[in-house]
Amino acid sequence: MSKKNKHRHGNLIPPPGNQPHNPQAVAIGASYRGPLPSPEMLRQYDVVLPGMAERLLQAFERQGDHRRQMDEKTLILNFRLARVGQVVAPFSKLIRRRWLRAVVARQTGSRLTSA
Repeated sequence: MSKKNKHRHGNLIPPPGNQPHNPQAVAIGASYRGPLPSPEMLRQYDVVLPGMAERLLQAFERQGDHRRQMDEKTLILNFRLARVGQVVAPFSKLIRRRWLRAVVARQTGSRLTSA
């Protein structure tokens, strides 16, 4: 096979005289799991658009920072709400108790003594 022929057909397609009469398709698949593309896929992104892999990694890092900030804000807010609940709860109980006494007193026409 000449250099010109080899270059033209590469290693995937045999030269015209050697082609089989029953062509077949070959599929190659790959999969991965995780928040980021595989290193090989990152390299392919860089081939298509130079610097794309770095941009993807930076975006991933920014998203992680944002998520941690939001988690911290949520945690602080939950602690504050719990503290407010602890402060308000005794007054709420006192108010409910007085309201209940007033309702019972209206219905029965009498005053209840303090318990």
